[in-house]
Amino acid sequence: MHSPTRSLFSPTASRTTGIIPETSVISPRSISSRSELEISIHTLQNEQERVQKKTFTKWVNIYLSLHEPPYFINDLFEDLKDGTKLIALLEVLSGQTLPVERGNKRAHYVSNVSNALRFLESRKIKLVNIGPLDIVDGKPTIILGLIWMLILCYQHRYETLNRAGHHHADYDLRLHSLFETLSTLQTIFYHIRQQENHSDVLLQLKNFKTERDDFEEEIRRISYTNEQIVSETSIEGSEHLKLKLKQLQTKWRTLNNDIQSFEEKLAQQDEEQRLVLNEQTTIEQTLNNIQQQLQTFDQQFLHDYTTSDLVRQRLQHLTNTLTSVEKFHLHLLSPSSSTDTTVIERAQHLSSFHEQLKTTTQKKIYELNEIEKYSNEIISCQQILQHLIDACSIRLQTFHNEKSKNEIYIKRIMTGFEDHRNRLNELIIKAKDLKTKLHNEDLSKELIKILNDKIDQMINDAEHCSINLIQNEN
Repeated sequence: MHSPTRSLFSPTASRTTGIIPETSVISPRSISSRSELEISIHTLQNEQERVQKKTFTKWVNIYLSLHEPPYFINDLFEDLKDGTKLIALLEVLSGQTLPVERGNKRAHYVSNVSNALRFLESRKIKLVNIGPLDIVDGKPTIILGLIWMLILCYQHRYETLNRAGHHHADYDLRLHSLFETLSTLQTIFYHIRQQENHSDVLLQLKNFKTERDDFEEEIRRISYTNEQIVSETSIEGSEHLKLKLKQLQTKWRTLNNDIQSFEEKLAQQDEEQRLVLNEQTTIEQTLNNIQQQLQTFDQQFLHDYTTSDLVRQRLQHLTNTLTSVEKFHLHLLSPSSSTDTTVIERAQHLSSFHEQLKTTTQKKIYELNEIEKYSNEIISCQQILQHLIDACSIRLQTFHNEKSKNEIYIKRIMTGFEDHRNRLNELIIKAKDLKTKLHNEDLSKELIKILNDKIDQMINDAEHCSINLIQNEN
C-alpha cells in the first residue's frame, strides 16, 4: 500500500495534535467577527479529522484483513478501545504474536492497550503523550496520532514485505522447478545404472555430466539469490524458503555422491577389465602356441612315426599346460562376476578355443596310441615276413647247390616250401585284416594312408615271395 498523501500527513501538522496539517491561510478581512473565525477554524478541523479518520480506517482495515482470523473496523475511535484489534494490527505489522486478554470489562481493555503500547516502546518507538486510557476513552487526536506513528514506522517495512513477497513467490517457483529437475536427474541416473553394456554406461555418463554441471550451477545461483532475499528482510517465509533450499541441496548432494561412487566403481571396473583383458591376451597367446605345436606334430609325425616317444612327451606337456590354464585361470575363461560384454565375449572365445585344443590334444594322444599299436603289429609282421624270406632264400640256395637230388630230398624240400607258402598266406591274411581294422579307426586320412602303404608293401613282398616259391616248386 502507498503511504498516505502529504496533504493529510504533512510533517507541518498542528502543534496541538502533531497530526493536523496546515491549510490555506484565512484572511481576517474576510471574517466579519472573531466568533465567525473560530467557527470556521473549528469546522475545518472537524473536516480534516473526518478525512483523516476515514483514510486511517481504510489503512488499518487493509492490514487487519491479513490477520488470521481477519478483522474489520467501522469506527476507528470506537473499535480500537478494547485493544484486541490494535494488537491484531501490530501482529500483522510486526510478524509477532502478542498476549491478548479476553473480556468486556474496562480493565481488560486497559490491559490489552497497555500490552500494545509496551510492545511499541520495546521496538524503540517513542510515544509522546499517548497513554492506555486515552485509547480506551476513544480520544480522536490521540488515536489519530498513534495510527499516524504506525504508518510512519511500518509503511516502509510493508512496502519491503510486498516486494519481498513477490521475490519469494518467484524464488519458490524456481525451487519447485529445481526439485522437478532433480527428480528427472534421479530417473536418468537410475536408468543409466540399469544398463548392462559397459560402453553404453560410460557414454551415457559422459552425456549426463553436462546436465549435472548445469544443475550444479543453478543450485549455486539460487543459493546466492536466497542470501540476497534473507539479507534484505527477515519477514515471514524466509525460513521456509531456506528450509526448502536446504532440502534441495541435501537431495542433490546425496544424488551427486551416489553418482561419484558409481563413477569410482566404474573406474575400478575399468582397471580390473584392463588387467583381465591383458591376462586373456596372455592366455590366448599360450593357446595359439599350443595350436601351432599341434600342427607341427602332424607334419613331423606323418614323415616319421618312429619319433612317437618324443611326440608323446611333448603332447603330455601340452596337456599339462592346458590343465594349468583351466585350473589357475578359470576366472578368465568364465568371468561370472564381470558384466562387460568385451570381457565376456572374449572369455567365451577363449573357453571354446581351450576346449577345442583339449579335444585336439586328446585326439592326438589317441592317434599316437593307435598308430603305435598298428605300427607294432606291422613291424611284427614285417619281421615274420623277413624271417620267411630269409628262410626261403636259404632253402632255395641249398636246393640249387645240392647235387644229389633224390626223391626223398626233393619231397622234404617241397614240404618245406609248402610250409613257407602257408605261413606267407597266413601273414597276407593277417595284413589284410589289419588293413580292414585300420579303415574303421577314427584316425586322420594321412596317417591311415601311411600305414596302409606299409601294409600294402608288406603284402606285395609276401605275395612275391609266395609266387617265387611256387615257381621253384614247379
